[in-house]
Amino acid sequence: MPLSFNSLSHGRISFGFFNIKTDLVMLENYFFFAKDFCELIKTVSQQNILNECYSNLNCYEILFSRIGDLGSAISGLNYTGFIGEIYKLFPFPKELSQFRQDPEGEKTRQLVLTILEKYSKAKDIVFYLDAIRGLIKIGRFLFNKDQFYSLLNYIWLGGYPRWKENKRPGYLIEMYQAIMECKNPIFKGFNTHPLPWPEAFPPLPQWADGLKTG
Repeated sequence: MPLSFNSLSHGRISFGFFNIKTDLVMLENYFFFAKDFCELIKTVSQQNILNECYSNLNCYEILFSRIGDLGSAISGLNYTGFIGEIYKLFPFPKELSQFRQDPEGEKTRQLVLTILEKYSKAKDIVFYLDAIRGLIKIGRFLFNKDQFYSLLNYIWLGGYPRWKENKRPGYLIEMYQAIMECKNPIFKGFNTHPLPWPEAFPPLPQWADGLKTG
């Protein structure tokens, strides 16, 4: 599920997976696929750029009024907007033990795209990295490197509720390996903490108590 993260430009922002059967990630009202995002990070880190880097991330920007209500979709009470349509296809599991992010979520991309393209058109947003000042920009959102690490760690862990059977997608492993091997100073802090920090996440919500020993 999406969590609240810090940004330099907008304060607290929402970021993360929102359905376990798709690798689509939301950053406020930006929606992009985790595979695309990780492959972009992999490419940037392999370039070993020591100052500035500009690239593009394929994204769908949905009007806030058309996104829908995640809580209602999870509960099955109301399937409104884009998120509601996704939950009609992939309902929240009846058993909490099945509430795990699917590492094969990329396989549903074409099906998800048929819905996504009803709400927005694909466009490229700027991905900017300033290695000297330790700044990263994704579209209109600006982060320092520690804030950016939090986003990467969220995906590495599989967000809430973590990856199914602790299996990560191949594209995520490749991104991690590229980061570990790169010389770009923007990733220096990430390199010194090769294992993510699950304690940085807040406790699971009360309704997910059954997951704590899963």
